[in-house]
Amino acid sequence: IACKEWASVCAALAFGGQSILVRKGGIAEGPGGFRVNHERFWLYPTQFHQQPGQLRQDCEYWIEKAEVWKHRRKMVPLQAIATVTGVQHITRESQLEQLEARTILTYETLQQRFHYREPGLFVRELVRTVATLRSTNPRIVCEGIGVSLPGRIDDHGRLIFAPNLGWRDVELKTQLEAAIGLPVALENAAN
Repeated sequence: IACKEWASVCAALAFGGQSILVRKGGIAEGPGGFRVNHERFWLYPTQFHQQPGQLRQDCEYWIEKAEVWKHRRKMVPLQAIATVTGVQHITRESQLEQLEARTILTYETLQQRFHYREPGLFVRELVRTVATLRSTNPRIVCEGIGVSLPGRIDDHGRLIFAPNLGWRDVELKTQLEAAIGLPVALENAAN
């Protein structure tokens, strides 16, 4: 059994730079929320989604240290086993402050993991991505944004229900258009 996590976090856990693993759950976590099913597991390193800006500045060197964990020849190096000594469910954002010193993640990254099921985080990240694309590619004219989501969407762009995200009755089209300043088309991911 293995837990897939950023390679920099795996390295920091393995070599003492981080003492906790901060998980946000996932799309298949069931009605009771995230649970730890095994008290020992391999750390499965990945570079997917890992960004230096999501690590505290004093901890960015863990990206370089994680190079030894890179996948080579279609093989994943499993080099460390984690042992669960306790589980704490964070229910209030104010509790994140006590975690910051025990992890290499920035406070903003901890907030993102805490709010991962809220539409506002999705809107904020999409706005940031669109702004970055527009500023780094000024010659490209963007006339609108298309968004595909795993859920039921009405004819007016209101998200009725997205069970995998836990979103219900969200005026997503309106929020995105106001935040981005462009027309937005929403579509079900299965279409």
